[in-house]
Amino acid sequence: MTIKIALKKVDPGDMDFLYELHNDPNIRKYFHQRKKFTYAEHIDYWNYRLNTRSFTAKIIQVGGIPVGCVRREDKLISIAILPSYQNKGIARDVLKRFCKSGDEAEIYFDNATSLRLFNESGFIPRWVRAVKK
Repeated sequence: MTIKIALKKVDPGDMDFLYELHNDPNIRKYFHQRKKFTYAEHIDYWNYRLNTRSFTAKIIQVGGIPVGCVRREDKLISIAILPSYQNKGIARDVLKRFCKSGDEAEIYFDNATSLRLFNESGFIPRWVRAVKK
């Protein structure tokens, strides 16, 4: 069975989903800012980002259900998928469609899944960011 994956532009109606997604502890642990943030901080962030010319964000949907988000700021890519939808080929498919030549991703050394995903998606490992816990 083929999974039907769609990418939809982020809009104000996605804020609750994005708040839950980006505050999931299994996802948050790989962000630069690892502490949980407030809903007001979340709204401020997205209001600013969505009005930034160098920023693009899409909601990843499977069968019309939001399951993740992929974003690009300048050439820096990030992707987050709900844990229950990970390891199903969704992120690989999305990166293939969303990414452009020259895009980059910062990946922590301890995030073996993302290292493998980006490598298999055609990214050339040049550096990863290590942060002492």
